[in-house]
Amino acid sequence: IAQNYPNPFNPSTRISFDVARESKISLEIYNMLGQKIRTLIDDERLQPGVYDQIIWDSKDDSGNSIANGIYYLVFTAKDYNFRQVRKMVFMK
Repeated sequence: IAQNYPNPFNPSTRISFDVARESKISLEIYNMLGQKIRTLIDDERLQPGVYDQIIWDSKDDSGNSIANGIYYLVFTAKDYNFRQVRKMVFMK
């Protein structure tokens, strides 16, 4: 998974990632306390390729705007046990 751009961001950021081989993919965002605040992709089976059109609008799953701070983007490819984390900074 590539680093989100821009970072720091306000109000949105672009997320890009590669899928090496077909797998169930999850893309989730956590706050510094480890609480999941947003699920962008939920166990979706994706084909190999580059995915670069994911935009996060700095809102949680309830549609509320997030607070300033550090967030963690967690990418998981479940079929081949791959997980990667990137740090993101939101500044109003």
